[in-house]
Amino acid sequence: MMVLVVGGAASGKSAFAEELIMRAGEGHRLSYLATMERNTLSAEKRIERHRALRAGKGFETVECARDIRKVLQQCREYVLLECITNLLANEQFGETYVERVAEKIREDIRALKSRSRFLVLVSGDVFSDAEEYDSMTESYRRELGHLNCMLAEDADAVAEVSAGIPLWIKGGV
Repeated sequence: MMVLVVGGAASGKSAFAEELIMRAGEGHRLSYLATMERNTLSAEKRIERHRALRAGKGFETVECARDIRKVLQQCREYVLLECITNLLANEQFGETYVERVAEKIREDIRALKSRSRFLVLVSGDVFSDAEEYDSMTESYRRELGHLNCMLAEDADAVAEVSAGIPLWIKGGV
């Protein structure tokens, strides 16, 4: 089963996704596939804060900022991937700028899904404001929208979380 959880910043999407995977994988080893890149002091602090929040919940953390296929063997059958938003940014703006990477990420996630019994994906909603951004940021937003749509199509269930309240848009768990 694959579940896509989408929400804005500080919406409660991560806590909801953790609860889903912990409930589904109770008694099993859980993988937390973390996609944040360790490239700044503030990122390092966020990573350590997130690790502290997960402490004692049974997660084995697998860090992979891009090209998640290279860590598939390290992931267990119950996987929480946090988050698509970071993964896309890392893939799109890595060593060289690549405008279209959504299809590649989709295929990587399909490979992960085929190895998983239960997979939860967390993705951000960066589409609510009406502000106009530079062309590269707009390219990222378009690619994220396209990727979220493809992942929602592939998912067995999709939830949107707002103010800590999940709304099932497709299926349910």
